[in-house]
Amino acid sequence: MTLAALSDINGFNACGDVSGVTETPLSGARAWLSRQYLRLAEARADFEACTNQFQKVEALIADPAPIKARLEALEAEHAADIEAWALGGGEGSPPQLQHATTIAALKAQLAQAEMISAAAKGALTKINGDVLACQADTQAAIKSVRSAADNVLVEIARQFAGELETAERRAALLRGSLFALQRFFELEGFRGRPIGDAAAAVRRAIPTGPFELAPASINKAVNDWKTLADRLMTDETAELTLPYGD
Repeated sequence: MTLAALSDINGFNACGDVSGVTETPLSGARAWLSRQYLRLAEARADFEACTNQFQKVEALIADPAPIKARLEALEAEHAADIEAWALGGGEGSPPQLQHATTIAALKAQLAQAEMISAAAKGALTKINGDVLACQADTQAAIKSVRSAADNVLVEIARQFAGELETAERRAALLRGSLFALQRFFELEGFRGRPIGDAAAAVRRAIPTGPFELAPASINKAVNDWKTLADRLMTDETAELTLPYGD
């Protein structure tokens, strides 16, 4: 596969100046996706080569009709001369075949054209099988890219889930600490120490979670995931940006 093909499949100029550029190592799922790009580029190159070969061989199949028509016209002209000679009583020698050289050449052209066409049709049967095989391989490669892109989405989901677990553990710790402070003030009040509005103030400060996205934001998130899935078909570095605003 050429660098140009790789450039096309990844959407950037692989032959450009990359001096001084430090690439961030790809994750396992993204590295696998990148390899599937290579497979797809190779499959598409093979398919293009097969179709080009098919078209070239197909062009060898000539239509014999023009040659046959010209040949039949010349032979009909000679037949008309013979008929006229016969109707005149057949005196003297019959008319000589006119355009004999041209007729012989046309017959040779017709025979050659039919031989080439027959050979080309036989070759097309095999090449057509190659084209179908290349087409199937390309379709399989596209499915492999899509599957690898899905794996990247799952990988991102695991990252988000890890962040969510950390955030929820932190939220539980903060919420529990706030409830504990509220309880502390309440106990101090039970013991007779004036605490004023402290316990109620802490209670009011505690957020009433958990928080959920509005339906519109959920729809936007679905569309963003779809957009990311589409981008991953050609860009293994595509990311999803958070958060979503309500």
